[in-house]
Amino acid sequence: MDTLITLEFTLLNLVIGIAIALALLVGLMRWRTLVFRRRLREMELVLEAQNRDLAHKNIALNRSNSALRAKTQALESQKAAAELAASELQASINYAQRIQNKLMAQEDSWEQLGREHFILYRPMETLSGDFYWAYANRQIACWVVGDCTGHGVPGALMSMLGVSFLNELIAEGGETEPAYILELLRAKIIHTLNQSGGMDAENQDGMDVAICMLDKRTRLLTYAGANRPLYLVRELNREAPEGLTEATVAGEYSLYEAKGDRMSAGKHLRESEGFHTQSFPVWTGDTLYLLSDGITDQLGGPKGKKLMSRRLKEWLVQHQEQSLPAQGKALGTMLDDWMQGSPLGQIDDICVTGVRI
Repeated sequence: MDTLITLEFTLLNLVIGIAIALALLVGLMRWRTLVFRRRLREMELVLEAQNRDLAHKNIALNRSNSALRAKTQALESQKAAAELAASELQASINYAQRIQNKLMAQEDSWEQLGREHFILYRPMETLSGDFYWAYANRQIACWVVGDCTGHGVPGALMSMLGVSFLNELIAEGGETEPAYILELLRAKIIHTLNQSGGMDAENQDGMDVAICMLDKRTRLLTYAGANRPLYLVRELNREAPEGLTEATVAGEYSLYEAKGDRMSAGKHLRESEGFHTQSFPVWTGDTLYLLSDGITDQLGGPKGKKLMSRRLKEWLVQHQEQSLPAQGKALGTMLDDWMQGSPLGQIDDICVTGVRI
């Protein structure tokens, strides 16, 4: 009996122990579930906060992207407008260049000046402040090189004034005295540009000009220059021209120079008594050169220095055996080679003309 009671008591304790163990296990599992759920909720809250922050950032980014797209579209629109304006401006400049070249060309007149000629004309920009001009009839042959204030469009406007005034004075007006032509040209420029009221830094526009006038019957050449010289290359066995300075001798030729007056055609701070004409007879084979200062001032060579008139004079004398068209091409090649030594490239408008009697 006692054994049976003991067994029952043992079984009861075992059942109670198992029940307690199960209860503890269930409690533990419930606690762990609660902890997991709490941590899961915390993670969900963090994720929700991150999602809200990300959503706000996306909204801000979308707004920034919209603003950026708007700015990009505005820039593209401005770029297109600028390109269109630049294209239209370049088209206008190109058209102005064609007009300028046509006004200066006058090839028929140049053909009547002498046996042959060349024109080396290189604007620094599309339009040029340098110009060349010629006129010929049965009695006279006249040719001119001008170097105006400025480059590009401003220089071209001045050069067109020069060409227009020369047509008016010589081709239409019949003037044949170079010094008097320069005086009239100077007066017209001062009047047109309203320079009569005095000088100031913004009202000094004008032009340096050299004029050659040849009487075909007497072969007397008259020259006048406003800050621009005349070079004459002549065979050594010929008589030296009176009033010109012998500058360079090489081989069978000598180069003589007429310097002109140190005053431009226009209002000038340093004004002399006026322009002066120099006259001398020319011979068959004489070659006459007029030029702007662009070629002699051009930087280049092995040391990046100016070409200078001395080097140009020597070159011209040394190439007298060439025809003038060939000489003009060779001079252009020499200039190209010289400019390779200049990091600045071409620094001024360039115009050189050669006429062989």
